[in-house]
Amino acid sequence: MPPSPRSILPVTPGGLALTALGALGAAASVWALWPVSPRVRVARAAQGALGSSDASVYWADVLPGTPPSGYPKDWCGAFALWALHQAGLAKDRNWIIGAGFLDGLPTTPTPDVGDVAYFTTNEHQAVVVGVDLPGGTVSLVNGNGTGGAVSPSVTPMSHVAAFYSIAPLLAEAPSDGSLPWIAASAVVVGAGAWVLLPSS
Repeated sequence: MPPSPRSILPVTPGGLALTALGALGAAASVWALWPVSPRVRVARAAQGALGSSDASVYWADVLPGTPPSGYPKDWCGAFALWALHQAGLAKDRNWIIGAGFLDGLPTTPTPDVGDVAYFTTNEHQAVVVGVDLPGGTVSLVNGNGTGGAVSPSVTPMSHVAAFYSIAPLLAEAPSDGSLPWIAASAVVVGAGAWVLLPSS
């Protein structure tokens, strides 16, 4: 007669501790593997560069094949395009000197995370990383910002000349559709190990 489930569950203190660790590991697997939206990836890339002042990193990505001597002085737009590239978006777009990269993207009155804010002053561009519609402000990450580095700011939406939507680029985003299934498999494996672990 096969043992009942109760007789094979880990009922000792050590077994219970191991079970708890297994459950925690399964939960961590779900969290780590769950898909992240392309917009969030853009924001994370921009925020991860805060404090950087090495413009050559961004120009090398968006102006491939151009020697550093040919890099433009202002690099806010290069940074914004670099952030999109890091998220797997606009990979077929490079910087066009004198024109930038926003041509063909629609403007929107209701920006979302990952969109690009455009200012007429110095033709500055920044990545939107947060939107407070009731408060009428946006949180931005600015290449070539304060002190010539990547810096954050919170700006009234009325001060932004235009918001360029990245919505048309989202269809290009790498698919993460398999990741929930991977996470679910990890949970099933963890649960199976938990049930089969013998007690002592």
